[in-house]
Formats: sequence, C-alpha cells, structure tokens
Amino acid sequence: MQIIVSFTVNHDIQMTYVYINPVTDRMTDSKRLEFALRSHQMKRVFCQENWPLKVLKEYSTLVEQSDKTVLDTRCPMAVRLLRTLGLHDMVEAPIAPILLSCAKELSHREDLVDGQIVVTTPCMALAEQGNLLKLPRTTFVTAREFLLEIGYHTARRLDSSPIPPGFFDSLAIATVSASGKEEIAEKAVSLPKDTELFEVLFCPGGCHNGDGV
Repeated sequence: MQIIVSFTVNHDIQMTYVYINPVTDRMTDSKRLEFALRSHQMKRVFCQENWPLKVLKEYSTLVEQSDKTVLDTRCPMAVRLLRTLGLHDMVEAPIAPILLSCAKELSHREDLVDGQIVVTTPCMALAEQGNLLKLPRTTFVTAREFLLEIGYHTARRLDSSPIPPGFFDSLAIATVSASGKEEIAEKAVSLPKDTELFEVLFCPGGCHNGDGV
C-alpha cells in the first residue's frame, strides 16, 4: 500500500513546525534554510530525546533476548526486499525507525500543539510509512518535495551519508552490514551462523542516495 502526499504550504495555519532529517540538514545551508522557513511562517524544531541512542539500546536489548539473527528495520525498503527474498531464519526488529520515533515525540509535545508539524524524509518509503501512522497534525514529506515548495533551490548533493552503514558498530554484537539491493540479497543468503544483527540500507552507502533527496 502506498500513500503519496502532495505537500503544499497551508497559509491559513498560523504556525508550521518543521523537523529536518539529518540528510536534508547536511544538504542545506542553515542560514538560507532558516530564511526560507521564516518567509513561509515556519519554525524549525528539534527532538528533545536522543533517539539514535535510545534505538541503539533497544537493538542491544533485543539481540540479547533473541536466539535468531535480528533484522535491522530502520529502512522500510530494505525490509520489503528481504520479505520478498525470504527472511532466512531472521526476526524483524519491532523497533520504529529513528525518524518516526522522533516524529511521535513532536506530535505529542505540548509546546507544538498550536500548529501543524512537517517531517522531511530522505525517501518516499519513510514518508509513506510515517503518514500511515496518522500522527496528530503531522505530515511526512520527502526532502525534495519540501525544499521545492518553500523555494529552496540550492541543496547540494552529498557524497556520503550522515548515518552510513556502521550505525551499530558501538555495540559489542556480531553485526553484518549491507547497503544496496544487490549486496543485501547476496549477504542475506550467506550470513555467518553467529550473526546477531543484520544491518541493511536499501540505498547504496546510505540514505543520502534516497529517492526523496
């Protein structure tokens, strides 16, 4: 099921709060972006919780409790691919992607109840998955769509991702990483038996190559 959101600035709403994902943040100049946001009566917001750290701890706990290889579920496209190929005795982590956890926090924050919330994503799949949550006053849109709507035309192409493969390296667990469709498919069928976590990103090298950037 796909939900494609056509985003348009709603000028009838007094305030729009915008969460810029790390990839989009790296692509843009902070001063130019702030100017574009202000010109559309928008305010950039940040999460109060350290969601990357929280997610790391959740994966660490899950791996300790599981007797199977845990499949990293931060990337919905990678999960869809592996479901098609077969999970090969892996268990999907019931852990929300960092961006969605952050959006849940924002949608329930009392200091943001006076306006709508826009969350930018590096790919269409994350935007679709986020909008399926139907969070209060919250819309997920791709970075490309959002930046075009506010008239920001100087985003730069990234050579590397701010969150590259290796997110779980700080954990003392046996992890195999794969990015890109071909590498994921190849490694999925040849994981060492002692693999505790299979880290997967559908876009080669990371989310900076997402279809929403």
